[in-house]
Amino acid sequence: MDLYGSRAKLKALEAEFRESIHPKMGEMQAAMCHSYHRVQYVLTQLQHFDLSRSVEASSKQKHHDLYLRPQIQWLSSHLDAISEKLKIANNAATEARNDTVDYVTRVTDVGEKIRHIQVDLETTQSGLQELASKAHSHLCSVKKDMADTEVKVKATQGKITERNRRVVVKRFKMFSPLIRQAATKVQASGARNKAEAKKFKAFQRFVSALRLKTRKSLNLPIR
Repeated sequence: MDLYGSRAKLKALEAEFRESIHPKMGEMQAAMCHSYHRVQYVLTQLQHFDLSRSVEASSKQKHHDLYLRPQIQWLSSHLDAISEKLKIANNAATEARNDTVDYVTRVTDVGEKIRHIQVDLETTQSGLQELASKAHSHLCSVKKDMADTEVKVKATQGKITERNRRVVVKRFKMFSPLIRQAATKVQASGARNKAEAKKFKAFQRFVSALRLKTRKSLNLPIR
């Protein structure tokens, strides 16, 4: 049961208690009020009893006893009615008291559960605060480590870049004479090829002229 459930339980218990106790309290008050008015009525009537008639009636009796039977019967009936109403009031009061004790007991049980829930919540809250503190410390440590790692990576990348640059420069310096030499050879080869091409073309012209001259001298058809 959580706090919301406990709160709902307390409201339900209160509503149930009111629904149960109000009729009993009303019944008890009505019985007490009826008994009170009947007692007042009996006391008033007792003051107006005519004892002289009772004496006169008793004198006619054989044993001359005081004749109070009608008054006693009347008083007994009223006292029985008053006693019955008082019993009703007493029963209603007993039931109301029992309902009150039961309500208090159940409310106490819910209150005890609420106390345990509050203790658990306080323990959980304390644990969460401690966990949040540890998480914050760990996060700060991770951020610091990441920043340090980033600095180291940048420094390493700078060293690698500088080392590669030096290697490239060294290799360029190493192969630069060879490259110039190869270029010179290529240029020289190109020049020789041009000279040889000119010689070949001159030789072809010479051969063509010689063939033409030979055909003419032999009177052969010229192609």
